[in-house]
Amino acid sequence: MRTLRRAGLWALLVIAAGLLVLPLVAQQNAPAKPVAAVKAAPAADAKKPAPADAAKKTDKAKPAAKSEVAEAQKSEPATAAGQPDALPPIILVAFGASLAALGFAWYFYRSMMRADEGNPRMKEIAGYVREGAYAYLKRQYRVVGIVFISITILFAILAYGLGVQNPFVPFAFITGGLFSALAGFIGMKTATNASSRTAQGCLRSLNSGLQVAFRSGAVMGLTVVGLALLDITLWYFILNLFSHGDVTLQEKMVIITTTMLTFGMGASTQALFA
Repeated sequence: MRTLRRAGLWALLVIAAGLLVLPLVAQQNAPAKPVAAVKAAPAADAKKPAPADAAKKTDKAKPAAKSEVAEAQKSEPATAAGQPDALPPIILVAFGASLAALGFAWYFYRSMMRADEGNPRMKEIAGYVREGAYAYLKRQYRVVGIVFISITILFAILAYGLGVQNPFVPFAFITGGLFSALAGFIGMKTATNASSRTAQGCLRSLNSGLQVAFRSGAVMGLTVVGLALLDITLWYFILNLFSHGDVTLQEKMVIITTTMLTFGMGASTQALFA
């Protein structure tokens, strides 16, 4: 019954999140009003000039029309650059998926921790394994920290000293590494806690052991995906909010792309030492 109640709560949470996201998605997909067509309609309905004066008025109207088109083209990039763009629906879906993944990872972790840890001898062996794993992570993160500090200083020089990178790049590199390190710590903590519980479950039945093993493995997978999507969507929100003003839409996309790639570089650099 407890499992059914929790499954029902999660279903309600997902439904509530969907009800919040769907109106935003519908608003994003709403077609824009054809302003140009509306403005052009009265001109099309105007009376036609006399045949004798048609050529002269057409020649005079061409330069004016060209100047209006040029002014409109100049004003469009300024309008797009002066305010944040509307968020694509896929970004909202990714943000909701990241929260759902992290929520289910927490649920599976709590479910695994409630399982029986076994007899005192099994607990003792699991404690030794856990102590060694934490010593390994401590040593690894110490070395990785030196590497990250060096690369972050290099990116800061490129961004703030030479101006060849956007100012968000060093911070994106750090967040990518931190999220990757956090995922590794959660995975190691889950695996060391699940070892004796899986063995104890197998003593009762194969199904009990497999449940503990698969749930503990799902924690790592869901945590990696959830943290990656969360960091990407948060960076998109930040860059979409602050990367406007004097930059064009093309320059803004370059800033977002380079920042996203640097985040992936930070996460991959951390994973190389795992």
